[in-house]
This record gives sequence, structure tokens and C-alpha cells, in this order.
Amino acid sequence: MRNIILFIVVVFCAYMGYDKFGRRSVFPKVVAECMVQQKSFVEGKDSMFAVVAGKEHFFTHVLNKSGMWVYPQKDSLVTAFTTAQNSNLQFAAGKATAEDIDKSFQGQIPRIILLFAFVGLVILIQHYQSEEDIVMPPDEQK
Repeated sequence: MRNIILFIVVVFCAYMGYDKFGRRSVFPKVVAECMVQQKSFVEGKDSMFAVVAGKEHFFTHVLNKSGMWVYPQKDSLVTAFTTAQNSNLQFAAGKATAEDIDKSFQGQIPRIILLFAFVGLVILIQHYQSEEDIVMPPDEQK
């Protein structure tokens, strides 16, 4: 039980430490705001795209405000952007500023830390439960 509490404290410290000191800006640059359109290439297969600077850019996911990559909705507004690390065009849901996009990216890493922490906690709990379930035979209990 002491190890589980220690594990929770370590994960909490890692989460708070990253939140305070580890975040780095991705320096997003907003390129344009555009509407999501739909095009069918193959029967039953629709592709989403947006026209930016006269070119069609196809995409499968957009970044929402909470930092999750979600499927785009037809005829919805998206914001096209690039980052310092990735010059490819990416899309954020709705009308977003560079600060909004940066906050969305920064919100992804703490979720990943918490996900791994949850998995580790479940493994620890299962380990301790399996040790408690082991029963010694009556002749070995002396």
C-alpha cells in the first residue's frame, strides 16, 4: 500500500512539475480561416478538405480547444495553422488564435502523463491483490 501512495505522489509531482516548468510553446502561426468541404472519390468514401490560398488541403482530424484531435464536421469553420516544428498545414476547430492553438497543444502532454499513471496504478493494484490472494497450504502455515 505504501508503494501505491508513493507512486501517486511521484505522478502528481511529475504532472505539476511539467505543468509549471516543462511546457514549451509550439509557436503556431495562423494561416487562414476556412470552411470544411466534402468530396467523394470512391463510392461511400468521403474526404474532408479546406481551400487555403487557392489549394485544396485534405485532412482527417482537427484540433479542438481541449487538445483532442477530432473528426471534422462538414460546413464547419476551421483555422489553418503551422507550427515551428512542423511546417505542414494543420487545422484547428472553429475560429482560433495562436494562443488558443498553443494552449490546446500544451494540454495534450499532461493527459498522456495521467493516462500512463492510471495504467501504472491499475497494474500496481492488481499486483498487490494477486499477492493477497495467495494462500499458504495448512501444513506450511506453521
